[in-house]
Amino acid sequence: VEFPLPDVGERRALWSLHLGEAPALDASLLNHVAALVDLPGGHIRNAVLTAALLAHQRGDGTPVLAQDLREALALEYRKLGQRPPDSL
Repeated sequence: VEFPLPDVGERRALWSLHLGEAPALDASLLNHVAALVDLPGGHIRNAVLTAALLAHQRGDGTPVLAQDLREALALEYRKLGQRPPDSL
């Protein structure tokens, strides 16, 4: 069964859902990521979980930062054998 890729609005909703109600990330960054990153919902979830792990590994108690999200997305694209968008 094939599922269509989520559109920009759906991706923005997925990012918000997985990051929680009060993400430390700027809304404009999430809008930018939702517009550029054309991944299915499962991969968005994987990227958020990886970003959370990266934030936890810093050990300073800070929440997910933009750098965590960028690194997690790069890893997710690498798993898919693709390059992340250049302007990410």
